[in-house]
Amino acid sequence: MSRIICRILLLLLIAAPTYSQPAEDEQAMVPVGTAQVRITATQLQNPPEIPANFRIPFSVINGSSSPLLLRDFRARFLIPSGAFRENHDNLPDAPTDHGLASAYCPHPERSIPAGAEEIILCEFQSSVILTNALDLGALASNWSTLTFKPGKYQIHAIARLRQVDQDGENMGDYITSSIVEVDLHPSIWQVVLGVLLGAFLLAAFRIISGHHPKPSRKPTLFHGILQGAGLTFSGWIAGSMLVFMTFRMSDVGFPIAISVSDFYGGVVVGLFSYLSALWLLEKLLPARLDADTTNGPKTSGSINGADNSPMGPDLKAIHSNEADSDATAD
Repeated sequence: MSRIICRILLLLLIAAPTYSQPAEDEQAMVPVGTAQVRITATQLQNPPEIPANFRIPFSVINGSSSPLLLRDFRARFLIPSGAFRENHDNLPDAPTDHGLASAYCPHPERSIPAGAEEIILCEFQSSVILTNALDLGALASNWSTLTFKPGKYQIHAIARLRQVDQDGENMGDYITSSIVEVDLHPSIWQVVLGVLLGAFLLAAFRIISGHHPKPSRKPTLFHGILQGAGLTFSGWIAGSMLVFMTFRMSDVGFPIAISVSDFYGGVVVGLFSYLSALWLLEKLLPARLDADTTNGPKTSGSINGADNSPMGPDLKAIHSNEADSDATAD
């Protein structure tokens, strides 16, 4: 009997489970949540002036407890814009929307430790680059860049990450995205080209409507083209001077309230180029205008053969005789 009891106790000891903690390298990895990975962007202090290449630094923040491998990163505009080039070097195999301009975001495949971040510098490349005066023709021919409007533009950033174990095995792929806003403004050259169009329209209207002085000779086509070119060029100069003053001075005091910030604002300035020319002359040459006003036209004289002097003919004769007498006495 005692032998049976001993055997039973021995069997119980052998079959009893042993409880132990698994090794640290054998613990299962916790899946990464989508909310644990974030994308942020650094706001630019000076809004870029288009056309120009500009860069935006993005940060991929790993808020999980596991390291992640950053595989791909891409940023693109949410609205179609022909003012920027499309770059598909980042994701050559991924489907792309050809109407949405994407940035060039070079980055190596590197691991982002838990609680760390990876900074990626994305460059948006303009369709037109202004390096000299000849590039204004390329700007005028690119309608999307020429009529670029100021405002806040949304950019969609997408990051593709992978969670791997210590042996490099794939534990799961993740995609996180974010939408950031960036302020963009057209350059002063879009406004100057708008002034040229407005001055041309005003010159054409003035010649066609007959409000331009008729030449003494019989007008010819060449003479009309020459007059229109002169009016357009003079209006363009006056309007461009006003645009440069508006962009560089806080308070210009133009007699008409005009928002000069894009191509269409420049067209409005060109339509008022003659008025702006008179205003600029008054501001830049006040002494000359005051002298002309002080001298002014003479009040005495005849119009249509009649004497319009305020003294009248009799008083003028008496005044002349008194002057002659004083000269003789001297």
